[in-house]
Amino acid sequence: MRHVPTIRGMGRPRPGPRLREWVKVCPGAGVTGPALMRRGRRKTGKMVFEKPQGLIDVTQRKPATRPALRLAGLAVAAGLTAGPAASETLESALAKAYGGNPQLNSSRAGVRATDEGVAIAKSGYRPTASISADIGSQYLEGRVSGAQLAQTTTPGGAGLTVNQTLFNGFQTDNNTRRAESNVYSQRESLRSTEMSVLYGGVQSYMNVLSNTATLELNRNNVEVLEEQLRQTRDRFNVGEVTRTDVAQAEARLAGARSQVSVAESALRTSIGTYRQNIGVEPRQLAPGRPLDRYVPANLDSAIAIGLQEHPQILSALHAVDAAEAQVKVLEAALYPTVGLQGSVQQRYDQTFPGDNFLSASIVGRVTIPLYQGGQEYAQIRQQKEVVGQTRIQADLVRDQVRAQVVDFWGRLEAA
Repeated sequence: MRHVPTIRGMGRPRPGPRLREWVKVCPGAGVTGPALMRRGRRKTGKMVFEKPQGLIDVTQRKPATRPALRLAGLAVAAGLTAGPAASETLESALAKAYGGNPQLNSSRAGVRATDEGVAIAKSGYRPTASISADIGSQYLEGRVSGAQLAQTTTPGGAGLTVNQTLFNGFQTDNNTRRAESNVYSQRESLRSTEMSVLYGGVQSYMNVLSNTATLELNRNNVEVLEEQLRQTRDRFNVGEVTRTDVAQAEARLAGARSQVSVAESALRTSIGTYRQNIGVEPRQLAPGRPLDRYVPANLDSAIAIGLQEHPQILSALHAVDAAEAQVKVLEAALYPTVGLQGSVQQRYDQTFPGDNFLSASIVGRVTIPLYQGGQEYAQIRQQKEVVGQTRIQADLVRDQVRAQVVDFWGRLEAA
C-alpha cells in the first residue's frame, strides 16, 4: 500500500499531490453570486457535496494533460481580470445603484418638492388678479310716482380685481430665505443619502466577493478532509491508526460541511443585499481595487475635511438658517401691512331693463395690529427655542461625524 505523508506534529494525513493540484488549479476565481450557488452535486459515501460547475476534476485526468490545464487556468484568470465586458466592476455596479436605487429616487423627489417652496415664497412679491361674473333674474312690482310698476330684469355683470401687497413686515423676504435654506438642507440630505447608498453598494459588492471566496475555501476544505478521512480509514484497515483517529477525521469533516452550509447562507444573504442596493443580481463580479489615492494623509486632515464638507453637518447648519428665518416670519405679524386694490366692474340691468354702467376704483389699505391675545409673542418665543434646539443638534452632528471619522480611520489602520 502507498505510504501516506503526514503533517509533522499533527499526526493527521495531508492531501496527496493530486488533490493539492485540484485546490491549486480550481480556486473558483470569478464565480460569484447565484452561479456559485447553482452547482452540480457529487456524492461521496453517504454525504452529498456540491461540486462547482465548470471545474475540471484533475484526479480523473491523465498526467499528459497537466500543462494544457495549467495554460487554460492562466487564460481564464487573465480573462477574468482583463475582460470588463464580461465582468461587473465596482464602478458599473455603483453607477446602477446611483441611477436606479429607490431610496435615492425618493430623496430626489423630495428635493424637487422642496424646491417648489421657493417659488411659493416668492409669489408674495407678485400681485394677485381675479375675474368674477354673475347673472340672475329679478322681478319688481310696485308704484313709482303714482304709476303701477311690474317688471322682470336679468341683472348681471363682470369685474376684474387686482391686489398688490406693498409692505408686510418683510414676511415675504424671510419666507423666501427660509425656503432657500430648506432647499439647501434637503440637497445636503440627498448627498448624505447618496453616500449611504453607495457605501452600502460597496459593502454588498465586497461581501459577495468575500462570501464567495469563503464558500469556495470551505468547499475545498471539505475536499481535503474527505481525502484525509479516506486515507485515515485505509490506515485503520491496515492497523496503523486507531478507531479514535477515524472518529476525529469524521468529526472534522462534519464540521467542515457545517461551515459550508453557514457560508452558503451568508452568500445568499449578501446576494439579497446586493440586489437591494444595486438593483440587479450579481454576475461575474470583478475584484475590487484599493482607493488609497482618495484617503487623506493623516487623521487630522480627515477630521478637518469631514467637519468642513460632510453633508450631515451642512444640512444641520442650513436647518439653523431656516429656523432663524422662521423667527423673522413670525415677527412680521407685529408689523403693519400696506396693500393696494384696484377693481373694474361692468353691470347690466341693475334697476331697469337696458341700463348698464362701468365702475372702477383704486383703494389703498393699511392694517395695524393692536392686540391679538398674545399669540404672536408666544409663537416667536417658541420658534426661538427651536432655533436653539437646531443649533445644539448641529453640534451633536459635528461630534458624531468626528467620532465616525476617528472610528473608520482606526479600522483602516487596523486593516
